[in-house]
Amino acid sequence: AALPALRSPVLRRRWCNLPENERKRLPMAGLTALAEYSMLAGPAVPAVALSDAAWWSMLDRLPSLRQAEELFEGAVEVEIWSYDPHILIEPPVRNVDRYSLFLSLQPAAEADERVAQALEAMMKCAEE
Repeated sequence: AALPALRSPVLRRRWCNLPENERKRLPMAGLTALAEYSMLAGPAVPAVALSDAAWWSMLDRLPSLRQAEELFEGAVEVEIWSYDPHILIEPPVRNVDRYSLFLSLQPAAEADERVAQALEAMMKCAEE
């Protein structure tokens, strides 16, 4: 019933040449996380999430970081969220939480039936 009042946590997406040590610190997001929660095959390009503040901090710490609004060779998809995705993660899980993931993938679910089915299966598991 609350779904119409909820919105995706994703403010924007960028692609960047994120160093491996930085990538490992961030929770998996998007189709990468959905693949972990379901039987959906993982994407060729991994996705991670971080808050808007953490994004700007990372840009300051890593001045050589290449970023773009489109995919490029060797890039990682970075979802920039309106809040810190770490606050809803229960270790040892390295994925964003199921509810935020569900909201973030609604456009993909509308475009791809496989994504919609995987999201439905993931949410059924969350209810159990």
